[in-house]
Amino acid sequence: MNRNGPMRNVVLTLFFLSGATGLAYEIIWTRQIGILLGNTVYVVSMVLAAFMGGLAAGSFFLGRWADRRTDHLRMYGLLEIAIALYCLSLPWLIDRTVPLFRTIYAATGGSGPLLQTTRACVAWFFLLVPSFLMGGTLPVLSKFVTRTAGSYGKDMGLLYAVNTLGAVVGALGTGFFFIRMFGVGATLLGATAITGAVGVVSVILQGYVRASELPPEEDTRPEPAARAEGEIEAFWIATAVFAVSGFAAMSYEVIWTRLLALFVGPSTYAFTIVLAAFICGLAYGSAFFSKRAADIKNLWIVLAGLQVGVGVAMVFLMNLTRFVYYGLGDVMNLLREKLFLFYLLQFFVFFTMLLVPTTLSGGVFPLVCQSLRAPKERLGKAVGGLYAGNAIGAVAGSLCAGFVLIPALGIRGSLRVTILLNLFVGFLLALYVLYRETLLTRARDRRRATALVVTVLVYGILAVTLPGWSRKLLVHPPYMVVSRGLVDPMAAGAGGILHYEEGVDGTVAVLEGGGVRSLLIEGKPDASAWSPGEESLLVAEGGFATDTDMFTQVVVGHLPMFAARNRSDVLVIGLASGVTVGSVEQHPDVQSIVCAEISPEMYRATRFFDHVNHNALDDPRLKIVFEDGRHHVLMNANLYDVIISEPSNPWMPGAARLFTREAFQAAEKALKKDGLMCMWVQAYSIQPE
Repeated sequence: MNRNGPMRNVVLTLFFLSGATGLAYEIIWTRQIGILLGNTVYVVSMVLAAFMGGLAAGSFFLGRWADRRTDHLRMYGLLEIAIALYCLSLPWLIDRTVPLFRTIYAATGGSGPLLQTTRACVAWFFLLVPSFLMGGTLPVLSKFVTRTAGSYGKDMGLLYAVNTLGAVVGALGTGFFFIRMFGVGATLLGATAITGAVGVVSVILQGYVRASELPPEEDTRPEPAARAEGEIEAFWIATAVFAVSGFAAMSYEVIWTRLLALFVGPSTYAFTIVLAAFICGLAYGSAFFSKRAADIKNLWIVLAGLQVGVGVAMVFLMNLTRFVYYGLGDVMNLLREKLFLFYLLQFFVFFTMLLVPTTLSGGVFPLVCQSLRAPKERLGKAVGGLYAGNAIGAVAGSLCAGFVLIPALGIRGSLRVTILLNLFVGFLLALYVLYRETLLTRARDRRRATALVVTVLVYGILAVTLPGWSRKLLVHPPYMVVSRGLVDPMAAGAGGILHYEEGVDGTVAVLEGGGVRSLLIEGKPDASAWSPGEESLLVAEGGFATDTDMFTQVVVGHLPMFAARNRSDVLVIGLASGVTVGSVEQHPDVQSIVCAEISPEMYRATRFFDHVNHNALDDPRLKIVFEDGRHHVLMNANLYDVIISEPSNPWMPGAARLFTREAFQAAEKALKKDGLMCMWVQAYSIQPE
């Protein structure tokens, strides 16, 4: 069978399915390992780092192995079969690790560097093998689909685009349909069945490859020194560009996911939509530029243009956000009862917004592949090195954006830094064309490089000096404005912003206006009380202001305490304003109170409610554990007389885990004999089904 005809199309289809199952595995693993390690941003980042690190190692080592073999389809098939077998066994491995991790959790008190180190080691232990195998699939298949050295960019760009498009389908299918309809276990079984079938078909297809089409034996004659030096220089430049591109792309994904999810609501679906829109643009860019890679005369100047173009597009996007804000608010108001159209519109808006920068980012891979000067017998090693550099850059970008840039500089400042990084890389490549690439002496190339240098300087200044969006846009996003029926999105922002912090786990703000002080998480009010000196708001209904959450916050703390037979040890899930914790502290027979709060930023916001929470944070009986509440209940060895849970709405991804059957089963096991649990469930904004 000709590998350039039907066989090629079959292989591309198999790699499409591989991309779809790969994203499905990543989503499922995050959920499964999150049960064991917790669902904090730190844990999710550890899982991502382990996954991407395994991809880097696998592409690096298995790419070299592929250069020594000729049966690349069989090799690819065996990798897929091994992935399927391991993924089937992973839930069993996780279950067997729960007792050990519960012991470690108890020994570390649920916090500290030892616990975080253990979590990282566990994540790497579980994910290194499957991600290592996945990392080898691209360099292995690149050996099969690539025909000549002149078609590196076209062939591998198409391969990358097909796999990335499969990832879009996997993300949308898993996030929207399969887990909701069939559950995590059945979705995992379906994904492993597809992966196993891909592997078996690939092994069978190897027997139909014509012997005349196998790659020639490696030429062992020494190469000219100039050619070897040029090959090495081109490889390292390409790897550096692709690594920085991976860093910037993942940073943008983290930043825009945080920002756009604020606009439409921080639901599980919103995160899936932003991810899919982002990946879809990368796939389109790879496909678009792969068709043109072989015809480009000066790859370095085009790569420089791509980097500068990403930065310029992001500068425009950063300053168009206000218009998107108002437009989304108007349209969401029309479609809020039609969920399918509502989410479809979100995907279209996000894809359109990010189309230019993601297309340009997606074009980097086929162009850096086209720039490789390695002969085909060393292609696996070269592609493996490229992909490893990109994976390492992606890990660094994700961790740096989530844990360093956003907490230190905020969303707006983080976006500016990443824009400057793209512009700087384009600037260096343009200088390389002007002063280092001696083979290119055409005046047109020099003019283009000079124009890029000027563009970098202009837009670098604009990225730093142009004003961004107002904080009121972030603390009053459209999805909350629509739900409250406000016509003017800024109407709710008339009050002053007392506190604002963009942390690792989310954006926390404290607002004050009309005699009411409110605590907002990701733009959603989660607690409110009267402002200091506004005790006159105490009205007839139970002695609480009807336009605040004080009644709920107080009663959910007192009600279970009055009903419980014993009240010595109490667990409160969620800190928020601290009013519930302060209510529990008013009972003198309470000996210890543990508060599990997932967001460290909440501690500083709670201080703004000391006037109504009885200075709850100063009580010596209180211990705050910055941990996922469900995970703390599951792993903690101590038992409680009372567990109080007042989570946010169940459509929010973090809070949703507290409404699951598994969360209630874990809470039951964490209660002492005759202990009880009290949970407040929001009846509003929930459809009956």
